[in-house]
Amino acid sequence: MIKRRNEIGVDRFNSEYMNRPKISDNPIIREEWLQHYQQDTVEFRKIEAEGLYTIVGIDPAISQRETADYTAIITVSKTFDKEPRYYIRRAQKFRAPMREWAQQIVVNWSMYKQHLTVIEAVAGFMAAREEIEEQERIHNQRVNLRTVTPRPKEDKATRAYSVQGLFQQGRVFFDTTDRAIQNLIDELLMFTGAQTSLYPDDQVDALVYALIAGEQHSKQGEEQQRDHKPVVPTGAGFTHVSYPLGRLG
Repeated sequence: MIKRRNEIGVDRFNSEYMNRPKISDNPIIREEWLQHYQQDTVEFRKIEAEGLYTIVGIDPAISQRETADYTAIITVSKTFDKEPRYYIRRAQKFRAPMREWAQQIVVNWSMYKQHLTVIEAVAGFMAAREEIEEQERIHNQRVNLRTVTPRPKEDKATRAYSVQGLFQQGRVFFDTTDRAIQNLIDELLMFTGAQTSLYPDDQVDALVYALIAGEQHSKQGEEQQRDHKPVVPTGAGFTHVSYPLGRLG
């Protein structure tokens, strides 16, 4: 363990092996803003019974090289309140062939019945989209796939700032008993927008895409929302921030 710590540095070692992540001096999302819950409780089951709208955000990596980015898949459920609460249900991060992570999206549907799946249109994405559609046919399921194309000069930090208000208002909840979700928290607390390879940020972007889509869904009236129609307005911005999302198609 000492050898490994010396190889990767004490900060990364504490985050990966000791569950003591270094918190950035200037994170976009601050630790004190994070809210906590547990999925396996009577309280949360009551919230589920009232109805939730579930979104899966995906930051895909087409390459499978060891040095490539990870594919991140984040599952989020939101309430139908005027100012909805967001519950992080599942966090996944891995390197895998395109077919495998496309299968994971369909597996997610069998678990959470997501109403919307939002995925970034990266280079080579059309092949990935075709693979997802093939998995839908194989499993006879529809994951309600929508692609998001970032606007010119848009970066991860800009997108993260656009949902910062949700965290400041205490409306984003994490199940910290889940190790994978804790790993997502670690990424959030290190995210400044000026990342290095030591601190991956793939999960941050996947989460941000899901939250943006959730806010756009909330702009509909409550009755329309509860119809569970995965309608995402094109180029619509937020009501509580000035920054608009890139084009969804």
